[in-house]
Parts: sequence; structure tokens; C-alpha cells
Amino acid sequence: MAEPDPKKRGKMLRRFRDDAGLTRERLAPAAGVSVSTLVRAEKGEPIGIDTAMRIASALGVSVTDLGYDQPTSAHEHQLAGAPPAWAVKLQEDLDEVLAIVRALEGHS
Repeated sequence: MAEPDPKKRGKMLRRFRDDAGLTRERLAPAAGVSVSTLVRAEKGEPIGIDTAMRIASALGVSVTDLGYDQPTSAHEHQLAGAPPAWAVKLQEDLDEVLAIVRALEGHS
């Protein structure tokens, strides 16, 4: 597979992040990367395949969806335990709802 130019790859990453409804600040910890790494990646600057795989996993997409060549199976096994970004976002939303419910229970 011919890889797209770096700027196009960065735009693809941004589109997937936006489609997932995630800010960089929410995606970064889910992917195990820094916000500055996401900024660089979205600008099309080079990132390692391991980093790209963590980001893809957190977004619930494959690394090939982000425009990278298919990695070796050793890389896939290494990253299999990373939760997808939607699961992290759902947990954060549930925690927020529970906090509101607890606050309301205290006012009854």
C-alpha cells in the first residue's frame, strides 16, 4: 500500500478524532501519548508506528485507516490491551452522571 503524504495522514487522523467526538486532551491519555504528539501527528509530522497504533486503537480504527502500512503481528499483540477511545469517553461520561446523581441524592 502506498502511504499518503504526511499532511493527508494528519488530516485523516483529525477527521477520525473529530468523528469520535474527542478533544486532543481526551484522546491523548486514552492512546498513551501526549497532547503535543497528537498535535504533531495532525500536522503531518512523523510519528512512530507504535505511536500510530496506540492512537488508532484508542480511536477504534486500524492503523491502515490512518494511512499507515499494516504493521507486523508482534506490534498488534503488544497493543491489544489498549481500550478504544469511545470506551474511555463513555466511562468519563458515566463518572460525570454518577457524580451528579450523588450530588442530587445529597439534596433530598
